[in-house]
Amino acid sequence: MIEDGLEGGPFLHGRKTPGRGDVAIAGHLAQLTFARDMPPIQALMDSRRPLFDHVAAVFEAAGLEAP
Repeated sequence: MIEDGLEGGPFLHGRKTPGRGDVAIAGHLAQLTFARDMPPIQALMDSRRPLFDHVAAVFEAAGLEAP
C-alpha cells in the first residue's frame, strides 16, 4: 500500500513536501536500518528500495541525517 501511495511522489499522494503519513512511515521503517547487517533485513531493504528511498527523502526534507 505504501508503494502505491508513493506513485507520483516524491511523497505520499504526490505531495511536494512530507505529511504526517510520510513521517510516520519513515519513523517505522528507519528502525529496520539499524539491523541492516542481518541478511534477512538487508534482503528486505534491497527488494523494497523505493520504501527506503522514501525514508531518506523524508529525513532530508526535515533537515535530518538519515540512519
